[in-house]
Amino acid sequence: MKNSLLLLLIYIISYKSLVASNFALPQFYKNNPYSYLVTPKKKKVLPNECDSYTKPIFGVKTHKDYVYSPTKAATDGLISIFEDKKEKAIHCSEILLKNSTSIKDALFFPFEFDFIPYMPINLRKGWVSGITQGLSLGLFTHLYVKTGEKKYLKIAKKIFESYRIPIEKGGFVRLYSDSALFEEYPTKELNGVFNGSAIAAIALWDYYLVTKDEEAKGLFFKYVKWIEDNISRYEKLDEKTGVLLSYYSLVIKRPEILFRFFGEGLALIENISSFCLRNNETINQFSLKLGTKRDDDSEEPIYIFSAKEYTNWSKRLKNGRIINQNIGEYNHSPFYTYLDPSCDEIEIEIKFKRLSEKSIQLQVYDGKEYHLVGELKGELNKSNVNKFHIKKELVDNVKTNLPKNPIVEHKYLDDNYLLLKIIAETSNSEILLKHAKMWRESTYFVPSEFYNNPPVDILKESEIIFDTKKSCKYGINGISLIKQDKFYYLLYNCQIEERESRLSLLFGTNIKMLKEAGYIFNSELINNHRINKTKFGYLLNDFTEENRPFLSLFFISDSELFQVITNNIWQWENMRKISKLNAESLVVIPNPNNDYKIIYVDSEERNKIKIKTLKSEPVSIIIEKAYLKFTDIAYGKVAGKEVLIVRKDLPNRSDIDLYVDCENGKFSGDKVNPIIIEKDYIEKSDSIKENLFFYSENDEYYLLFSGRFPKHNIPNGLYISKIKGNVLSNLIQNECQKKDSTLLERF
Repeated sequence: MKNSLLLLLIYIISYKSLVASNFALPQFYKNNPYSYLVTPKKKKVLPNECDSYTKPIFGVKTHKDYVYSPTKAATDGLISIFEDKKEKAIHCSEILLKNSTSIKDALFFPFEFDFIPYMPINLRKGWVSGITQGLSLGLFTHLYVKTGEKKYLKIAKKIFESYRIPIEKGGFVRLYSDSALFEEYPTKELNGVFNGSAIAAIALWDYYLVTKDEEAKGLFFKYVKWIEDNISRYEKLDEKTGVLLSYYSLVIKRPEILFRFFGEGLALIENISSFCLRNNETINQFSLKLGTKRDDDSEEPIYIFSAKEYTNWSKRLKNGRIINQNIGEYNHSPFYTYLDPSCDEIEIEIKFKRLSEKSIQLQVYDGKEYHLVGELKGELNKSNVNKFHIKKELVDNVKTNLPKNPIVEHKYLDDNYLLLKIIAETSNSEILLKHAKMWRESTYFVPSEFYNNPPVDILKESEIIFDTKKSCKYGINGISLIKQDKFYYLLYNCQIEERESRLSLLFGTNIKMLKEAGYIFNSELINNHRINKTKFGYLLNDFTEENRPFLSLFFISDSELFQVITNNIWQWENMRKISKLNAESLVVIPNPNNDYKIIYVDSEERNKIKIKTLKSEPVSIIIEKAYLKFTDIAYGKVAGKEVLIVRKDLPNRSDIDLYVDCENGKFSGDKVNPIIIEKDYIEKSDSIKENLFFYSENDEYYLLFSGRFPKHNIPNGLYISKIKGNVLSNLIQNECQKKDSTLLERF
């Protein structure tokens, strides 16, 4: 009897382990910060309390600072399960049930607000969502797996019933003869938000693995069939980079034209009218009375964008809304009007009361910039009516920039890729596997603040070595460091003017307390070269044939590689031209037989690192197919292995990658990268690490770099960070456990 129970227990444990290894939801949500579901700072959440509130996004009709979101509650609960926070997950499940409703035997988790972000997305209070149903199905399914309590499985079965309810009967499913689509936003017309439908699908798969419900399995594969048939509709080739991007949904936004009130004045806006003209005749007319309940409803042909944190619109008043100055982040009061594509010209009529003498402009946005239409004119404290004419040329510019395709939401590109990969592997669909591979590089377009699964930073806190904001007004190009006897020598190319730079030296016995020695070999030594175009490479401890130590400095000027040598840091001589080289970032390493290995980024092909010797042709690796605005490399050795630390500026963020020579003559890095993502790099490159230099001493590793961190009130300067040796070693070990590496050939 005991043996039978033991065998049964072993079977149950083995079965659960086998099932768990095939679960789809943990592949997406485990360690996934889902950072675009924002929790308001005003809403404090205790450690075991469910985080079920979110800041209202554009289109949510509410005046509250935060709103209850069943999607947020289900997400927080599901992630809590995967983080072994059972109490928090249970609290989320209780909140969901408290706010649930039923259609027949199906359990739903509705939203208690209107959601109309743009037409044709138009959902009214009580609407339900496929992503919310999927997340909730996943939460209760995994609560059952975690606790073994059948009450959670019973609820999961009721949620599964919601997958049978079509949109026309209050559900979220589009059922076809041989396929199905789960809609995040169940509108009358198909919209097909990709990540929402995919999450609903993988939750269904996890439910099937636990229950073995064949109907759930069949419905999952019906969804797979729909995606296989429609996957190409989600794809857009980025012409600039050749990277295949994925659309957020299949919706094409309604054609609209954006206007705004801008200026220092105050006014009560009472009414806005729009007239569409064709051949000087009015063919349609729309009007908006401000202060009404629907004045910010995007279903209307004219509506205002009234988010108080961004705009200067007041709350609704009985007879309109006031334009207040400087209350919103963007200091303007925008409104939209439907644009009939057949319109040649447009007239805008504004009824208003002036409340101050200061100017208020009406401006129109053509898709690239705002243009002045005119100023509001009229008597103070009296109703005035102004008409403004938008000429054909400007209307045509607006039409040119109107959306003709669905939207690419860059913050969701990594979600789309990972979800497609999970569905492809789960269903073993060759069609979807092929497309998932093509979507992989689209993740390079995701801004850092929204990138999922961010790496553990390999660096400890950065310390400033030297403040260069006064001496190097226009920045720094290149850092090199050596230690000779007891002294550290740090050289950097200081851009003192926009078109003039000097090689500068710091020295001292403490690497964190270096003193300025000034400039060395001014333009006098390299006076035949445009120094403002000079890129300096590594400073090397090198040896002559007589074994007399000397220093070599390599630099690029006008696409030529030069070497300058010395046996005295203060006196440089013997400059010689080495070869033609188009390099943007440069590493030079002594090689046997009086040769050098040169590792560099090709300035004409920034997506390539090239390796050559003086006696060989270059071998290259394509870093990414995505467009790189800048690439920087540092070279070093860790536990006998050669490593490259590579910073690359992607379209919307800056990543730092690690490439390792795993003693097979090749560098690889596709398993562990990225190792650092610059969190502050959103749109500008003024808060990232530049000019990387890897330095090691006594089995400790450091990364030197220049940086500009205005957001944190840190001056321009040279910095040093100690590398977390155990983290770096683990990354190298993880990379080298892979059987094959096929990137960079070693010389």
